[in-house]
Amino acid sequence: MGRIAATLRPPASSGQDGGLLLDPATDLWADWGLLGVPDPDRPTTTRQGLLFRDFIHSAFPAFQFHRLSELLIDLLQQVADGQLTRLIVCCPPRHGKACSHDTPVPTPMGWRRHGDLRPGDQVFSPDGKPIRVLAMSGETTMTMKVTTSRGEEIWCHPQHEWTVWSRRSRRWQTLTTAELASQELHSGVLGQRGSRFLFQLPHAAPLHYPSQELPLDPYALGYWLGNGTTGAPCVTHDCRDREPVVAMIRAGYAVSAVHRHRGAGYERVQRTALAGLLTRRGIPSPLRCDLQAAGVLRRKHIPERYLRSGMEQRLELLAGLIDSDGHVDPKGRVRFVTTSAELADGVLDLAEGLGFRPYRMETPAATSSSGVIGRHAVITVGFQPTMPIPTRLQRKAIHRLVRQRRMAIARVEADLRSTRRGRCIQVDRPDGLYVVGRQLTVTHNSQLVSRLFPAYWVSRHPELFCAIASYSGELAYAHSREARHYYRITGHALSKDSAAVGNWLTPQRGGCIAAGVRGPFTGKGYNLGIIDDPYKGPEDAKSALQRERLIDWLKSVWFTRAEPGLTAEGALLPAAQVVVQTRWDHHDMTAWLLEQESQENPEHWTVLNLPAIAEPEAISMQIPHTCKKVADWRQPGEPLCPERVPLAVLQRIRTRLGSYWWNALYQQRPSPAEGLLFRKGWIQPPLPVAPGQLRRYAPLVLSCDLSFKDGKDNDACGFALLGLLEPQRHPTAEARRQGLALAANAAGAQGIPRGVNATHSPAGAPDPWAELQVEALWAHRQRLDLPGVIKFLLASLASLERQGLRPNAVLIEDAANGPAVCQLLKRQVPGLIAIPPKGSKASRAHAVAPLVEAGQVRFARKADSLVEELLAFSPRGGVDDQVDAFCQGVLWIEAQFWRGRGSGSSPVPMVFSR
Repeated sequence: MGRIAATLRPPASSGQDGGLLLDPATDLWADWGLLGVPDPDRPTTTRQGLLFRDFIHSAFPAFQFHRLSELLIDLLQQVADGQLTRLIVCCPPRHGKACSHDTPVPTPMGWRRHGDLRPGDQVFSPDGKPIRVLAMSGETTMTMKVTTSRGEEIWCHPQHEWTVWSRRSRRWQTLTTAELASQELHSGVLGQRGSRFLFQLPHAAPLHYPSQELPLDPYALGYWLGNGTTGAPCVTHDCRDREPVVAMIRAGYAVSAVHRHRGAGYERVQRTALAGLLTRRGIPSPLRCDLQAAGVLRRKHIPERYLRSGMEQRLELLAGLIDSDGHVDPKGRVRFVTTSAELADGVLDLAEGLGFRPYRMETPAATSSSGVIGRHAVITVGFQPTMPIPTRLQRKAIHRLVRQRRMAIARVEADLRSTRRGRCIQVDRPDGLYVVGRQLTVTHNSQLVSRLFPAYWVSRHPELFCAIASYSGELAYAHSREARHYYRITGHALSKDSAAVGNWLTPQRGGCIAAGVRGPFTGKGYNLGIIDDPYKGPEDAKSALQRERLIDWLKSVWFTRAEPGLTAEGALLPAAQVVVQTRWDHHDMTAWLLEQESQENPEHWTVLNLPAIAEPEAISMQIPHTCKKVADWRQPGEPLCPERVPLAVLQRIRTRLGSYWWNALYQQRPSPAEGLLFRKGWIQPPLPVAPGQLRRYAPLVLSCDLSFKDGKDNDACGFALLGLLEPQRHPTAEARRQGLALAANAAGAQGIPRGVNATHSPAGAPDPWAELQVEALWAHRQRLDLPGVIKFLLASLASLERQGLRPNAVLIEDAANGPAVCQLLKRQVPGLIAIPPKGSKASRAHAVAPLVEAGQVRFARKADSLVEELLAFSPRGGVDDQVDAFCQGVLWIEAQFWRGRGSGSSPVPMVFSR
C-alpha cells in the first residue's frame, strides 16, 4: 500500500480577525506590508521568562508528562538558565513516550480515523478519485516507522508494501518495509550537494469531491473571509481593486453604499457595503442571509461543505482568499496571512486537498512598519500552486506553475517492542494504493531533548547558536527540522535569508545547525551542543575503530567549537553540552567521557541514569566523584514508569533479551556483574541418557571459522562439532531422576564443575519439543594456511566417518579462506554450506548468550577448550576463534531447525567416545 499523507498541524491558539491598514511608505501588497507581520530582518522580542514546561504545552499539547519527563525537564531548564553546563542522559527504551494518534484518512464525507473505516466506506486513490473499501484485516502490531522527506511518519508492519520509484533502476517497484529497511535510502552525504533520496512515492492528485449546493458563491465567500467585516455584508479593500467587487455583484450581491477613508495615509482604503438595493424597504440583505446560512456570520471560518466541494468550487474559494489577504510573488508562490487560527487551518486544509503541499507558520504580534501595535499572532499559510487559480486581480494572477517533486522515503526504523496496533484495508483498485493523512505525535527522550528543547533554547537565546549531532546527518536533520517546526508554531520568526533544515537562523542571527557525528561542523561555533545517539547500533558501539574515530572527532571538532555566548541582556552564558545515548558497550562515548574526569580539569558532568528496574546503589552505574549523579527516587525492584511499562512486561523483556542486552539497554550497565559475556554458572554438561540408549542428533553440524593466513600474529582457525539432540529420544522424567547421581559423578570426570544439575521434565508426559538441546561435542583451534585447512577438514571428516558419523552440514564462513575452501571441496564434501557473515563476532555471541544462559546449550568434555574461550570472551576482542565457530553453528541450527520445530533429515545415531 502506498500513500501520500497530509501535513501535521499542531493545534494553534485561537485568534480574532485582523483587518488591513495601509502604510504611507510601504505598498500594501509588498511582502511585509500586512498588519502584524514582522519583517524577519528586524529584531523581535523574545519571551525570556517562559519556562520549558510552558513551551511544551504550547508547542506540543499532546505531550504526556510523568515522573521521568518532569525530572528531565527540570534539568534542561537549568541548562537553558545557564545553571547547568554538562548533562548526560541514559534512560531505557520505551520510556517517556506519548501515545500516538490514529491516522486520519480523507474521505468524500470528510476526515475519518483509519481504525474507523469499514467495508463499503470510501477513501481516495492517488489519482484523487473516490474508491471503495472492500475488506479489512485483523489487528496486528506496527513495528516499523517510515519517515518521508517531508518529515511525515507512518507506523506500519514489516510486510507492508510500498510502491516506489527507484532512482537507481529507474522503474517502479513494490517493496515491503523490511526490504526498504535493508537498503540504502539516499546517495552521497545527506545535506550536501549531490545527495538525493533513492525511493520516491507516487504523486497524489487533487481530491475529487462531488460538487455541492452551496448557500453562498465560493469566490464571494473567500473574498469576504479575507476582507469582510465579521458581522456585516461589507468588504474593505483598495479603491482600485474593482474586479473582486464586480465578481460579487455578478454573484447577486448588489452594492448599497461606498465609504472612502479620509485619514492621512488611508486615502486608498474603501469600505463597500453589499447589502442590496432593497434593504431600506424591509427586504433582508441577500449577502447577510447567505452568510448566515453558511454559518460564517460573526465567526470567520471555512465551512466543511466548502472544503469538501467540487474542484472548481474550491478553486474559486481559494481565489477569493488570495485576492483579499493573499500575496503572489514573481515565482508563483502564494502566501495567505491572517490572525484567525481557525481560518488559517481551513486554508491549510483547502490547499492540502488541492495537492499544493502547504506549510503553516505563526509569528508573534509585533509593531507594523506604520507604527500600528499588533494584538494577535499572525499566521501565514504558504504553498506553490500546481494548477491555475482563477484570481480576479491581475497582480495576483498565477503566471507560473511548477511540477511538484515526488515525496521520498527518508528513513525506515524498526522498533520490535512497539505496542502500536493497526490494520490493513483492501480497496477497489488493482495496485491497492489509497491516500492517507497523518497526525502522529510520538515523544521520547530524543523528542524532548533534541527537538523541543533546541526550539525552546533558541527562543530564549535567539542571538546564540545550538548544534545538534547524531550518528547520521539524516537523523540530525530530522531533529533540526522538528525543532524549527516547534520554534515557528510558538510564534517566532526565522530569518528570510536562511531557513534551511540543517542551518536555520533567527532575525537576531542566532539559530540551529545540525550534522552527523564526524560531519561538517568545521568553521561553525555553538553555545549549546546536543549529541543524540552517536552510535547507529551495537555494531558501531562495539567497533574499536568506530569508537576511536568518534573520540578523535570529539577532540578535534566538537569540543573545539563550543564557546560561551553573550545574551541580549549582556550576560555571559557558558557553553553547555547535553549527551543522550543508549548504552551499547561499556567502552562507549559515555564511558569515555566519565573516564576523562580522572584527568586534569574535569568537566563535572551531571548524570541522569535511571535503569528500567531500580537497583541497589552497590551494583548500579558508578560515576567519578567529580560528577553529580541525579538521585533515583525509587526503591530497588521498582519499575521506572509502571503506567507505561509494568514490572511484569519488563521481566518478560529481560527473559527474552538475556543478561547482556538487559543490563546494557535497560539497566544502563553494558556488561554482566562478572564483567564477561558468558558466565561460569551457565555451563552445563550434556543431559544423561538411559542405559543402552544411543544419542541421536538431527542434525549434526561441523562449523568452521577460517583465518586469512597462518602468520603467527593472525587469527587461528576454529572448529566446533554441534548436534541438536533429537527430542523424541529424550529420557523420561523417571529415567532422568535415576540418572542424576550418574550425571553428577560424570561431571567431574568431564571437567565440568560439580553441583550443576540437569534440567528436569515436569511430571507426566513432557512436550518432546519443550527442551530442545544443542550439545557442543568437540572443539579445536589451530593456525592453518589454505592447504592445511583442506587437509585438516578431510582428515576430520574421515575420522568421523570411521566412527559411523557423517555431519549433515559443514558450515564454512564465506570470508577469509572460506570461498576458496568451498570452491575446492564442494565436490568432495556433501552438505558443504557457505555462511555469509552477519554482524560482528561480538554481535553473534550476544545472540547465542541467552540460549546458553537458559541451559539450552550444553558442553561435552571434548569441548573444554571452547568452554575456556567462552568464559574468557570479551566484546573488546581477544581469542575467539572457537567461539565464533560455535556461535555460527548454534545460530544456523536455531534458524534452520530449532525455530521450525523440526529437522529436514533423519536423526543420526551418535556414538561418541568419552
